Amino acid sequence: MLERLTRLRYLNISRNAFEVWPPCIGGMAGLIELRASDNALAALPESIGRLARLRELHLRNNRLISLPEEIASLHELRLLDLRWVATLEAPGWLSALEARGCMVYR
Repeated sequence: MLERLTRLRYLNISRNAFEVWPPCIGGMAGLIELRASDNALAALPESIGRLARLRELHLRNNRLISLPEEIASLHELRLLDLRWVATLEAPGWLSALEARGCMVYR
């Protein structure tokens, strides 16, 4: 049902104790801002790369151990919040995001 929300612009799934990324989010192509902070996410799916309009991605305080490289292909992304994600080894492509003007909070 939620996958039909292709025009949704803002989604806040923070503070829900999600351990797994809700699969329907990959189909929400209209998202501009996605807040998924304060969960228990260990990984994100490659389908995040389909969110071509995404400008802000808030992942603060999760248990992420890696990030899919597809995030680097989100050309509209202006903010990536990774604060308090102590389990994450920063991928090399984060510097490329910063170089093109994306604010990366670590």
